[in-house]
Amino acid sequence: SPVFRRRFIRDAAALGLTVAGASLLLKPVFAADPTPAEAIKAIFTVARTAEQLAVTFYTNGVNNATALGLTEVQTNQLKAALIEEQIHQLFFTAQGGDSLADTFSFPDGPSTFTDLTKFIKTQQQLEGAFDAAFIAAVKEFASPPINSPALAQVGAQIAMIESEHRVLGRKIGGFSPADNQAYAPALLDKVADAPGVLNVNGYLSPVAGNTWTYAPADFTSASLAPVYQKILYLTPFRGDVTGDADVSVKDATLTLRASVGASTLTDQQKAAADVNGDGSVNVADVITILKRIVGLV
Repeated sequence: SPVFRRRFIRDAAALGLTVAGASLLLKPVFAADPTPAEAIKAIFTVARTAEQLAVTFYTNGVNNATALGLTEVQTNQLKAALIEEQIHQLFFTAQGGDSLADTFSFPDGPSTFTDLTKFIKTQQQLEGAFDAAFIAAVKEFASPPINSPALAQVGAQIAMIESEHRVLGRKIGGFSPADNQAYAPALLDKVADAPGVLNVNGYLSPVAGNTWTYAPADFTSASLAPVYQKILYLTPFRGDVTGDADVSVKDATLTLRASVGASTLTDQQKAAADVNGDGSVNVADVITILKRIVGLV
């Protein structure tokens, strides 16, 4: 609507995002009158690609921490954001999202990772766009043809983490207050708008000298492992003990074995297995997981 468009332009400008020509998509992924499955896959595809861009950005930030003048604490904060974005990418991949692109560009090119001011400006643009995309996803997941409160909840869970990343960037950049929004701005009417916004702002136009390729973060590396061990809630689903973004018989089996003392779970697995939240892993959790598998809860 005209009102939404005016608000979109105003709020996008506050983040330094250009909206002219933003209706152009990287490639069409949204079918006309999609089935619920098609609509979900299309959203997951855009989300997976956005997470790959985020991982690429944070990976290069971490790798150039010295050039950016970051402290050890600030570098570890970026590592945490990197890990979280990678976890999201793995989730959308496991749920069937395709990849629209794995090679990206940045508006300021290589200086993005040597000039802290440019780095934070880019980070704020990206996280603002990601926040807006997941807010739009919440609305779309809860609306026809999808009508899935469960997926809307996952969208909100991820949107909250992206918003934390925005505040983290403001803190590293020395902005005060770091948390300066009473409501996250709803910049996008639908997820399909996100690739166009990223494209027109210079993130999807790799050229010689400004080409950055996505590479999955290695949680077991000496650099990331100590931070990864401190990241909580590795899956959006209680009952996903294996951490494979699904709740299946494997999860019920692991929970049952743990409940009778036949195996030991990690702290992360215990948190996922304790589906009723009573502080222990027991047969009641196994029953709830089995009910979830067959759709009874």
